[in-house]
Parts: sequence; C-alpha cells; structure tokens
Amino acid sequence: MKLLLQAFVNPYLIIREQDTLKQGLKQYCVPASAAMITAYYKGSSPSQSSIYKTMQGVAPHGIDNSRALLYYKSSNGLNKPNSFSSFDVRYFADIRNEIDNNRPLQSNTATHDRVCVGYQYNGLLTSYLRFNNLWTIGHSDWEAFGSESDRIYVK
Repeated sequence: MKLLLQAFVNPYLIIREQDTLKQGLKQYCVPASAAMITAYYKGSSPSQSSIYKTMQGVAPHGIDNSRALLYYKSSNGLNKPNSFSSFDVRYFADIRNEIDNNRPLQSNTATHDRVCVGYQYNGLLTSYLRFNNLWTIGHSDWEAFGSESDRIYVK
C-alpha cells in the first residue's frame, strides 16, 4: 500500500505524513494545525495548549480565524505578520501558489481544521488537495478540491 501511495504522491508535497501531529483535545484542531505549521518553519513548536492560550482560547470552545491569526502574526507566536484569512476558496491556483512557494496553509471546513500540504493538479479532471488531518490519530489524506469553507494563508 505504501508503494501505491508513493506512486500517487506528486512532487508538490511539502510536509510528510509522518510529520503529522495528533490533536490533543477536541477544541485543539486550530492549535494543532498551528503547531504543525510552526514546526515546519522553525523545526519545533510550542505545545498545543500554549498555542491555544496565545490564541485566547477558552475551553471547551474552538478557535476562529481572527484568534488563530493572533498566533500566526504575533512575535510571541509564529511571527508571520502577513498572514491572513480568506473565505474565497474558489481558485485552485491560490493553493498551488502557496505550496509551490513552500508555504503550508490552514484549511477549514465548517466543523474542522487541517493543514494543506500538497496538491495534485489534473487539468480539466478533478484535482486534489493533500491534508494532514490532526483529529484523533493524525493522518494524511487526499480530498477533491472544493471541500474547504475558508483558509488561513501563513506568510
């Protein structure tokens, strides 16, 4: 199975599946994503609970994009001041640009958050996004483009 997966993976993959973190608590999907992105940029990351506090999280609630950006932009966080959120998820080229420039991004659905780490572009056929999904065991999977509700671009 691993050999089949390797044949399917394209060169546009910037965080390997084995580097996927496991989400600590139910409300930690955004902090877990931030921890994975931080580890990508810095080689290590603060704990998910520390990131949750920087994002001004209040248990048992999750984190919205404005609070996530507190961490991504802050010098006490990832220190990526040009980070921004967007509900415009119509363009595959936006994802390609981020991944091609070695920038993983936070991708959200209505109920969950994960890290987009790659893509497979198939021209006129269905294209796919590669997500490191942090819920329960931490794993990677491919989803057809169009499954997202919003994104945070970490720059």
